[in-house]
Amino acid sequence: EIGKGAFGKIKRVVHKQTKAVLALKTYDKNCLLYGNEEMVHNEINTLAVLRSPSIMRLFEVIDEYSKVHLVMEPAKGRHESPIEKVAWKLFDHRLESWSYAVTAPGVEHIHESGFAHRDLKIENLMFNPKTG
Repeated sequence: EIGKGAFGKIKRVVHKQTKAVLALKTYDKNCLLYGNEEMVHNEINTLAVLRSPSIMRLFEVIDEYSKVHLVMEPAKGRHESPIEKVAWKLFDHRLESWSYAVTAPGVEHIHESGFAHRDLKIENLMFNPKTG
């Protein structure tokens, strides 16, 4: 398991034929109540359009009876981890400028494409020690 959110989980998977490493984000439809289903549809529609090295690419959507799976590009590098895990090691005045520098290009692309990131928080950022 790579990550976990309020409505689903993200796992690292391997494509059987190509052996490509991918991320599989799974939403449990039973947890998507009171408008949250629309949030997932918005995420899918947005990721289908956005193309940037700073944003994980959506390859496929698998809609099942009780679950929705998003097949996505994994975070770059073999040592990626949620930024919150490394934040304490860097926690000083440099963290703010560093986190802005690594997230700004992706957020800028989102805005230029006519979208807004509505859940921008430290646990939704990925950090790759090799590239920052």
